[in-house]
Amino acid sequence: MAEVLGALSASLHLTETVVKYCRSLKSASKDAETLGAEVAAVAQVLLALRESLQQPTHSIPLQRTSTLFSAIQNCQAQLKGLEARLAPHASASGLERLWRRATWPLQHQDTTDAVRALHRYVQIFHFATTLDGL
Repeated sequence: MAEVLGALSASLHLTETVVKYCRSLKSASKDAETLGAEVAAVAQVLLALRESLQQPTHSIPLQRTSTLFSAIQNCQAQLKGLEARLAPHASASGLERLWRRATWPLQHQDTTDAVRALHRYVQIFHFATTLDGL
């Protein structure tokens, strides 16, 4: 359960960073908007997973050897890595702020790869909650 909360926290923090970036520019990069939408989807499915795990009848085994545990850990690492790359661009000040916010810090392919990976995590977590509901 703590793993889900950690990944959820990371996704919410990254969502905040991407939203700050997008709001700071009148014409935010399409890549930034796409990444923000996917991170928000991760947060939503993690909330559902957390609710599922809190049910007294849940049957999802969240052992350290399980695939779900591994997916949560990897997702959290992905989110934290993105946060580390994006945070300086969203929180700089003065002229540095203008310069950093004028450009999206990730290459298009990096953003596409991150969106694909996050989408896979959304599918895994959604599938886990669906199975638990059955």
